[in-house]
Amino acid sequence: IIDHVKDGVGDVKEGIEDLQIDLFAKEIVRWARSGFDAGINRFVDVLHLPDEWRRSDWATLRGLRANLMCTICKSTAKSVLTLRRAGTPLDTIQAAITNLCTLLNLQTRGVCNGVVQLNT
Repeated sequence: IIDHVKDGVGDVKEGIEDLQIDLFAKEIVRWARSGFDAGINRFVDVLHLPDEWRRSDWATLRGLRANLMCTICKSTAKSVLTLRRAGTPLDTIQAAITNLCTLLNLQTRGVCNGVVQLNT
């Protein structure tokens, strides 16, 4: 019974995380297409990273830090795939992801731009 309860809690937690990822990805897509950022701001307010996290090895993050990074990464990847499949111009996607990277304080604008340019 205890294992079943633990599995159920894990399933609920994973389901909530998936919903958060879906909601954030949809907001990124909406923002990239329209250029209007009102909805994205509430996600940025919650997910904006402190400067000292820029120097962290993200592969070693645990707990809340790891959850935040996973949400950001999975949401961004999902939104890029959605935008590409819908035929959104590459420069539109690049601009949106560079801006998102900067707004979330993942890195400086220059680093964000370079990473996006190299990987798209």
